[in-house]
Amino acid sequence: MPRIAFYSHDTMGLGHVRRNLLLAEAVTRHDWSTTALLISGVHIGAAFGMPPNVDCVTLRALSKNGAVGPYGARHLAIPLPRVVRMRAGTVQAALLAFDTDVLLIDNVPKGAVGEAEPALAALKARGRTSLVLGLRDVLDEPEVVAREWCRAGYHETIERYYDEVWVYGDPAIYDVARECAFPASTRNKIEYVGYLDRRSIPTRRPADATEPTLRQRFALCMTGGGEDGSALALAFARTGSTTLPRVVVGGPFLPDATQRSLRALAAAQPDLHVVDFSPHTAGMIERASRLVTMGGYNTVCESLGCCTPMLIVPREWPRREQAIRAERLQAFGLCDVLPLSQLSPDAVRAWLLKPVPAPSVTGIRFTAVQRVPELVARLLGAPTGGCAAPVRGRLLAS
Repeated sequence: MPRIAFYSHDTMGLGHVRRNLLLAEAVTRHDWSTTALLISGVHIGAAFGMPPNVDCVTLRALSKNGAVGPYGARHLAIPLPRVVRMRAGTVQAALLAFDTDVLLIDNVPKGAVGEAEPALAALKARGRTSLVLGLRDVLDEPEVVAREWCRAGYHETIERYYDEVWVYGDPAIYDVARECAFPASTRNKIEYVGYLDRRSIPTRRPADATEPTLRQRFALCMTGGGEDGSALALAFARTGSTTLPRVVVGGPFLPDATQRSLRALAAAQPDLHVVDFSPHTAGMIERASRLVTMGGYNTVCESLGCCTPMLIVPREWPRREQAIRAERLQAFGLCDVLPLSQLSPDAVRAWLLKPVPAPSVTGIRFTAVQRVPELVARLLGAPTGGCAAPVRGRLLAS
């Protein structure tokens, strides 16, 4: 039985683990003899449910202090070095005991605070595991990426440990290797696999019982994990009645004070519905006629896959990843963008009331859910179903 492991550090939001969970399901559906282990920094088992042949190991939670600056333990009252040692030990022990054939690490080559590097070294020394780095389409401003990756030695880490680097994006929209001037040692390992499309995998379960049962279409607001989504959620909730019912999904990390304010606003507005958290946001996006969001990778992919008109109010601090993604998508006519500095209930209301066509995504590759299982099969030496061979440094043929 082939064994595939996915690691995500998950110090803010749910994007990394949601991406890995989708890929784990895609890999195990592609070959039902495969089993997958997720190593995550957030509790996901009860919230999202595990597909067949997939289980998870939860690390002690980390968070960024005030969303920027040094990491700290999210729940435990212990110093950062001790919680990092706990996490690093858990990562290495789990991977060695699982004896994984392929390890896919999400976005940070060494893991949070370097916690994954001991496991990478141990697996490399054993010589039985293919090591892959998965990158989202946009990381940050190129000069910031260059400075941080140089200081952390990430390119040297990729050269030393990793066999391949898979970018979950389309270089026609954003070519991360070119934009960030990656050296040849990294570029030569990169394969662009296209964007993720959750609709490629049938829904495992019905919509969550906490979702509003609305017969008609609605306007939807999503803040990702919600840790820094208060301003957007409250602005959306304060727009007043529009031609559509409104639904706001706060996220599990939305501050309690914001949740209380949203509940009070909903109590006074019959057309406003508040959902604390839902693991089935893709289905909600598909049912929505409009989406207002912060512009995280997974939400944007789900919205584009459903051709749902989208207003992005991107986070610009501590990273400009969302703002850069929003600017590129807007240039292709795929979304509207409202800078955070201009966010107000009136601005959101104006967008909800104006005519907005559905985005045309013709020509954009949503192939990651198909390509990643094929690439895993290639690493395992199994047939890939006759698909085109991967081309280094270019978008893979579908």
